[in-house]
Amino acid sequence: MNNTVQQKFKQLEARYSNVQDYKVYWPETAETYNTRDKAAFRIRSQIRSLRIVQVIKELDLPAGSKILDICCGLPILLHEIKNELPHLDVYGIDVVTDEIDDFQTYGDGCQIFKFPFQMLFDESYEDNTDFELIMMFNSFRAFDDEDQLNILKWYENNGNRFMYDIPKKTKIEILQSTNKKYN
Repeated sequence: MNNTVQQKFKQLEARYSNVQDYKVYWPETAETYNTRDKAAFRIRSQIRSLRIVQVIKELDLPAGSKILDICCGLPILLHEIKNELPHLDVYGIDVVTDEIDDFQTYGDGCQIFKFPFQMLFDESYEDNTDFELIMMFNSFRAFDDEDQLNILKWYENNGNRFMYDIPKKTKIEILQSTNKKYN
């Protein structure tokens, strides 16, 4: 299967029908995003995003590198990455996307797809996409052990690095793939 990321993710998006078919970790909906104190939420998100962007800059990724944000929600982080590092291709997946107010403001220039992350592990979906960086912020830590292991296995087959946050330590962790295709 030699499809682009966009083609592969569009296939998953087309098969997605009901979030209730998957374990939902956040009670987040477009409505809860839209009723928050938007200014404060966006400022906090942008400040945090700039810190993460600085870490990504230090990775010195080559032009055309693909970055995937799993459970991206309102894609402020992807927006900041694209603004600061326009030579990178940024992708996001989440079940809550285009219903969020101002989504287009932050989604512009990013490729965002609407489906649950668990669809990446569906045995009927074959993938082998080379992402230079796969990220999960404010989400990986909340998942049960089975989903964390599935994400790590998927990353080993599809990514070079996996970046996530460690709760209560304001620390960003980066795992380097042991997959031979990157050696």
